[in-house]
Amino acid sequence: MDINFYRELFKLLELEEEDTEYGKQIMWPSLESLRDEYLDRLADFLELDRDDYTKEGFLEVLRKRHVPEGLMENTDPRYPYPD
Repeated sequence: MDINFYRELFKLLELEEEDTEYGKQIMWPSLESLRDEYLDRLADFLELDRDDYTKEGFLEVLRKRHVPEGLMENTDPRYPYPD
């Protein structure tokens, strides 16, 4: 994924600096834990109609679209990918 994708998600999910570690890792929330408000924002961002899916189906689409969850290395949106 493009780093701009992660930057947008970071802002969209209103994550804080406390969610990042060492400047090169970020702890993304699990998709199941997101409130409907955030799921609606993700749907808008990815240009999806949430009404077309069950909640489980929508979460699966988010995973297929590479929406991160859990600890990921090199995804801190404030820093570029390492060379």
